[in-house]
Amino acid sequence: MLGLVTGMDGSTAKRNQELGLAVLQHTLVVTGHAPKREFKSSEEFQDYFERHKTVIIDATEQRTKRPGDQQYQKQMYSGKKNHTP
Repeated sequence: MLGLVTGMDGSTAKRNQELGLAVLQHTLVVTGHAPKREFKSSEEFQDYFERHKTVIIDATEQRTKRPGDQQYQKQMYSGKKNHTP
């Protein structure tokens, strides 16, 4: 789809996308704007959020362990990934 939209061969479009993402990631790291993904201690966590007042959380999809209890599992299932013909 990316190739179709950009008018490029699909593999060329994908390579260009990967290159662009690598440049973006490097730039974010160098400028200090890369997202913080891990904290080594609760003190580091606390210090980070004292300095950064705005927090953006991407929680579009979070993996969870499938519940063993059948009734509870039905309550937790969103149905969004229902593969019906």
